[in-house]
Amino acid sequence: MIKSSGRRDQRFGCHMELWIQPQTEEEYFLVEVVNVSAGGMLLRSETPFHGADTFACQVELPQFPELIQFTAAVRHRKQEESGTYLLGINVSETQNIPLKTFRALLEAMFL
Repeated sequence: MIKSSGRRDQRFGCHMELWIQPQTEEEYFLVEVVNVSAGGMLLRSETPFHGADTFACQVELPQFPELIQFTAAVRHRKQEESGTYLLGINVSETQNIPLKTFRALLEAMFL
């Protein structure tokens, strides 16, 4: 089972997209997931989302029949030379499945 132990968790590169809604916005934005770990995800976005500390998120996983909804907190933000932004997020809570199940689904994709 993927377990969170801080920022030293094993990261898995992936090609996924994630819908995020900053707490400061009414609409969702599609961003690229660069990698996932037990603690969270690294996202790439055209938008820096300055001032947004939490996001409502939705992701589609092949093993689950509906969008998985969760809340995430921004841990770090960095602008790349290309002008895009990297956002490190920590999954804080899931809405429609248990957090343990969400982590197990992610684990099944990469291990």
